[in-house]
Amino acid sequence: MSKFANVVGQTRAIRFLEAVLESGRFQHAYLFIGPPGVGKTRAARIFAREILTRGSTKGADLFNQGQHPDYFFTRRDKARVSIEEVRRMEEWLAYRPYMASHRVVLLPEAHLLTPEAGNALLKTLEEPPEYAVFLLISDQQDVLPTIVSRCQEVRFFPLPVPEIEQVLLGDGVPPDKARVIAQLSRGSVKTARILTGHSAVEQAMLRVHFFLEDISRRGEMAILEKAEALEKDEVERTLFLTALESVLRDVVVMVESGREDLLLFRESAGLAGSFRGKGAQLREVLMEITSLQKKYWTNVNPLLINLNLLFRLRQAFKEG
Repeated sequence: MSKFANVVGQTRAIRFLEAVLESGRFQHAYLFIGPPGVGKTRAARIFAREILTRGSTKGADLFNQGQHPDYFFTRRDKARVSIEEVRRMEEWLAYRPYMASHRVVLLPEAHLLTPEAGNALLKTLEEPPEYAVFLLISDQQDVLPTIVSRCQEVRFFPLPVPEIEQVLLGDGVPPDKARVIAQLSRGSVKTARILTGHSAVEQAMLRVHFFLEDISRRGEMAILEKAEALEKDEVERTLFLTALESVLRDVVVMVESGREDLLLFRESAGLAGSFRGKGAQLREVLMEITSLQKKYWTNVNPLLINLNLLFRLRQAFKEG
């Protein structure tokens, strides 16, 4: 059985990592890049474990307990990965391996490096110790180009709906619900599993329908209340924005084709009247949702992102 059996899909990336492990020849830095929730971090952890343990039961036990002496996991300070954390890593890296043949640094959220931290890391990547292996993980493309150029890229992609559906069925999710959640997940197993809990999908859809009706009645007050609620709860934000995308997609289908049989949720048909003739505006809002979601992982205030998105949605109500 593959050591990466718990990583769903991503055949090309896994084959590459397995080939590297089999060869025993490692680059100094790898960049695991792709959208959230598609297996990057899990694959990177397995890769790190195999580099360090090479079949050693004791080494594997220490790694699984988070106590392997040759493994460094960087942590961010609030919204960013600070230069202090990079300096702490550099001090640790100055010592030669204690148990393994290499020392491995895992840096999740590499796109959250502060400019100072990014420049400090770049200097280390330019002249790394011969025993160092860096595993950088990023959800976005905007890692410093000079850092990217010194890494071997390992690309991960959104998973096809049937693969996510099979994962959910394996988790015991009823088939009808698994199909809908897989379609809502945007190719992310992590998002799909969030959506399975406690009738979360149905509740989120109801909240979206209520909100769309509410902003037509109360306008700015409804937007401010929702923006503040989404700022406080990351899981609720994921649920709400996923449901919002799906409802708006359904409304676009109804506005442009009138076909209820193509809807994910038939309840969305009732909203089409509020957006008649506004399919183009709604498509712009859908693209903006995708664009703004990437900013949640930067140092931009989430409240401002929420307000920007929700006011843009309200504008679609008003445009003729």
